[in-house]
Amino acid sequence: MRLTFTFLFSIIVFVNSTFAENDLTILIVHDNDNTPVMTDSMRNAVTAAGYNYVDYDAVANGAPTVDDLTPYELVIWATGKDGSSRFWNGDLPNDGIKSYLDNGGMLWLEGLDFMYDLVGSAPDTFRTGDFVYDYLGVEIYAAQSYANDGSQGLPMMVVEDGNGICTTDTVRWRWSTMWYADAVVPTSNAQSIYKMGPSDYAFADTSCMVYNEKGDAKILSAFIRWDGFATYNLGVELTTQILDYFNQYSTATTIDVSSIEITSSTDFTISENNGTLQLGVTVLPADATISTVSWSIKDGSVPATISESGLLTASGVDNGNGVVTVIALADDGSGIKDSVDVTISNQTLGGGFSVLLVNDDLRDYTKHLDIDTALNEGGFTYKIYDIADSKEVPDYEYLSNFDFVIWDMARDGVNVNFWDVSDSSAIQCNSDLKEYADNGGTVWALGRDFMYDIWKGLNTVNADGDSVIAAFDAGDFVYDYLGISYYVGQTHLNEPASSAFDGVEQLDITEENDITTIDPIEWTYSSVYYAEIIDVTENAVPLYYMGPATYDFSLFYAMVYNQKDDAKFITSTFNPSDIDTQDNLNLYVKEVLDYFEALPTSTNQIAKSEDFELSTYPNPTANKTYINYTLPSNADVKLAVYDVTGKLVFNEDLGFKLAGKQNYELSVTNFEEGIYFYQLTAGNSTKAQRLIVVK
Repeated sequence: MRLTFTFLFSIIVFVNSTFAENDLTILIVHDNDNTPVMTDSMRNAVTAAGYNYVDYDAVANGAPTVDDLTPYELVIWATGKDGSSRFWNGDLPNDGIKSYLDNGGMLWLEGLDFMYDLVGSAPDTFRTGDFVYDYLGVEIYAAQSYANDGSQGLPMMVVEDGNGICTTDTVRWRWSTMWYADAVVPTSNAQSIYKMGPSDYAFADTSCMVYNEKGDAKILSAFIRWDGFATYNLGVELTTQILDYFNQYSTATTIDVSSIEITSSTDFTISENNGTLQLGVTVLPADATISTVSWSIKDGSVPATISESGLLTASGVDNGNGVVTVIALADDGSGIKDSVDVTISNQTLGGGFSVLLVNDDLRDYTKHLDIDTALNEGGFTYKIYDIADSKEVPDYEYLSNFDFVIWDMARDGVNVNFWDVSDSSAIQCNSDLKEYADNGGTVWALGRDFMYDIWKGLNTVNADGDSVIAAFDAGDFVYDYLGISYYVGQTHLNEPASSAFDGVEQLDITEENDITTIDPIEWTYSSVYYAEIIDVTENAVPLYYMGPATYDFSLFYAMVYNQKDDAKFITSTFNPSDIDTQDNLNLYVKEVLDYFEALPTSTNQIAKSEDFELSTYPNPTANKTYINYTLPSNADVKLAVYDVTGKLVFNEDLGFKLAGKQNYELSVTNFEEGIYFYQLTAGNSTKAQRLIVVK
C-alpha cells in the first residue's frame, strides 16, 4: 500500500481588502457552508462602495465571540443560502451577536435561509420578548418564495418610498425569479425597506428587507442572496446606499497599529517532511483598535501554506525545499507589516506514481472528498489542493511535482479556475495547467457545468426553435486538447419538450474504451441533471455514451480521452460523486489511474502516439491475442507488456517492418488472470492499449 498524503489549503480568516476613505469599521462574517463563493459578492460590493472590511470565517472557526465583534462598528453577517447558520444557538441568537447588539452594535444580516434555519417552514409568528421581534423587527415569517408561491419564485423587490436607507426602485435578479427568499411582516416599530413584487405576486404585501432599532443597536435584515442581482453595478449601488446609512453613525475613534513583529518559540526552520511551524505576532500599541493580522506568503517562495492563525505548513513536495517569506499585515488598514524568512528542508513526495486532486468546485466544496476516498482506497500517493479554501490556483512549479492531475469541478458552473478567459477569442485552460500538460502531464478534467460556465451563451434556441450548439475547430483549445468538437448542451436543460426522459439515466461504455470497465455507469438518483453533452473529434477516443440507447442524446458522449503532442486530457462531463455507490466510484477512479500509471511514461517522458493504427483481438483472451497495426512508413517495432503494478512481464523486439498492415500473435498462456497494458513502439511513435487476460 502506498503512502497517502493530503494537502488542505486553508483560507485566511482575517483578510483586509483594499483600503478606502470611509471610517466605518466593518467585519464580514462568512457563514455559508453551502456556497462559500457567494460571500465574495458581498466582499466585492463593500470594496467597490469605498469601504474597508475585515473577514471572519465562521465556517472554519465557529461563531465569533463578542470580543471578536466589539472592535467593529458594523457587522455584516452573510449566510448566503445556507440552512445551518451559526448566527443561531438553538432557538436563540448566539451569545456573541446578542451581547454585541446590547452594547449598541450595528448589524446587517443577509441570506435566504436564516429564518428557515431558526423555525423551519413558514409561517410562524413572533411577539415581544422574542429576539426576532425585538431585534430584527419581524412579527410574522410569512413564506418562502418558490416553496410557498406555487413554485414561482420572487420576480423582483420594490422599494418602500421614504424608507430612509435605499432609493433604488425596482430590483431584479440574474434569474427570472429568486427561490427561497423569505417573506416577512415587520413589527409596528420596524421599517420595511423593500417589499416583494410585482403587485400581483402572491406575497406582494410582505417585506424582504427590514430595518429596526433596539436601544442603540441598529439592525438591517435582508432576506435575499446578495449575489443574485441582475448586474454587478446594481449590487454595488444597493451596498453603497446601505453602508452610507450606517457610516453616519461612525465615531471614527480608532487607534492604529504602529508596529508588528513576527515571533516563533523556536528558530525559523522546518526540517520534517510535511512539517509545521507555529508563528506568532506582537502588535503595538497593545490597545490598538484592531490588533489582528492577515498572514500570507510572498510570491516566489517555495511551496507552503499558512493558516489564519499563523501555522506554516511545508508542502511535502520535491520542489518545496528552500526559503519561504512569510508576511503579517495589520488588519486595520494602516499598512503596517512585518516579514520573516523560514528555511524548509527534507520535503519529498517519495517515489512512484503521484496524483494531485484539485478542488475547483466553489459551490459545494466537499464533493471532492468522495474522490479523496477513492484515492485513499486505491492506495495512491496523492495530495489535495483546495482552491475553494486557498483562493489560489496551483502554479506550474507545484503541478510539475505530480504525474497526474485530477481537476475536479464537481457541480459548480460559475467562474471555475480551470479556464483562462483573458482572451475571449482563444479560451483555454489556465496557463499553469496548460504548461503542465504541454510538458507531458496528464490531466483529468471532470464535473458538470464547466463547459456551460463559458459557452452557455452559445447554447440557446433560435427563432425556429432549434438548439444552437457550440462548435469547435482545429486551433481551438477545446478541440485540440480536450478532443471535443461540439458542446451540444446539458441533460435536463436541453432535452426536447416531448422527451420521455428527464436527465440522463446512465452512461454506456463505448467499444473504444480500454481504460474503464464499468458498464453502465449508474447514479445515486434516477437520473442526473446538467451533465454536459458533447461530441468528439476524429482523433479523440470516446469512452462513454449518454444512455440508455433510447435517450434523446444517446449518440453523444460524456467522457473522452485525447492526446495532443505530449499533453494528455481525459474529460468527464459529469460529477463522479453522483455514481451510484462509493465502491463503483472507487473502481472508476482506480481504473483510470491504473491505466496511466501502468504506461512507462511520466511528466517528463510522454511518448508521442496517434501516428499509426492499433487494435487487438480477441480481448479479453485466455490463450492468445492478435495485435494488428498499420504503419505509415517503414520502422523498427518493439512490443512491451506491463501488469497493473507497472512491472514489465513481456518485452520483444519485433524487428524492422515495412509500411502497411502488420500483425503479431501474442501468447498469454503464461500470464496470470488480470489487466495488462501493452505498448507498441514504431520508430519514434508509441501507442498503448489495455489487454484483459481471463482463465
